[in-house]
Amino acid sequence: MMLKGIENSQALIIALEDLCDEEVSQEEINLAGAKLNRIEMNGVNISRANLNKAQLVNAELYYTNLNNINLSEVDCTGVTLYRSTISFAILSKANCSSASFCKANMMFADFSHGNFSGTNLKGANVIIENLEKAS
Repeated sequence: MMLKGIENSQALIIALEDLCDEEVSQEEINLAGAKLNRIEMNGVNISRANLNKAQLVNAELYYTNLNNINLSEVDCTGVTLYRSTISFAILSKANCSSASFCKANMMFADFSHGNFSGTNLKGANVIIENLEKAS
């Protein structure tokens, strides 16, 4: 699914949340640059999606499949990814300050050059592929 060019739209957030409620997979969706602050996408499959340079400030993504997702340069300050799967994800240059990855499965993710200050990793399963210059 390609939604390129739709950067800031409350209608987009509502549509994505409705798709989640209906348990519709959003695998491979392209939301590069989208402003999805405070979105609630719980229990959905958004694996292999492109969220490069998106904003997910204070978003809630519980039990979400984010495998192989591109979250490079994303602003996910305060995001909650409780029990989500984020394996083989790209989070290079991501701002994840004050984020919660509690009980998340983060195997072989790229965290290079990212900001993870104040991030909660309690109970997370973490094997990091690249942590170069992350803080």
